[in-house]
Amino acid sequence: MPKEDADKNESLLVEISIATAKDKRPPDVRVYLFDAAGRLTHSVKARERVELRIDPQQRYRVTVGPDLMKEGKPAPADLNAWLVKAGAISQDYLPQNPLKISVSLPASLRPVDLAVNSWKP
Repeated sequence: MPKEDADKNESLLVEISIATAKDKRPPDVRVYLFDAAGRLTHSVKARERVELRIDPQQRYRVTVGPDLMKEGKPAPADLNAWLVKAGAISQDYLPQNPLKISVSLPASLRPVDLAVNSWKP
């Protein structure tokens, strides 16, 4: 990566809180980073917080939801529709905003198994 490109990258902090009952384990969640055109640029498993490398002059959509990514497999073409169905939460990052996003996930977040579920968006 050229030095001038590396200098433009900064960390976007995503803080996550998940509503769960005391006797239940929180669901596995993933943070998905989409560019302004809606293309998935990065995703990472997360618990309470994660830092994503971004160009702070670009617009992004950060979505936090169930982990729908399979190791070594590309993202499904209809990933956004699956995330909506599962109750994922999205927030937009705009260049004039601070480099921090806080997301609260409801207890109604639903795990979705792409291999078993036959729902079509």
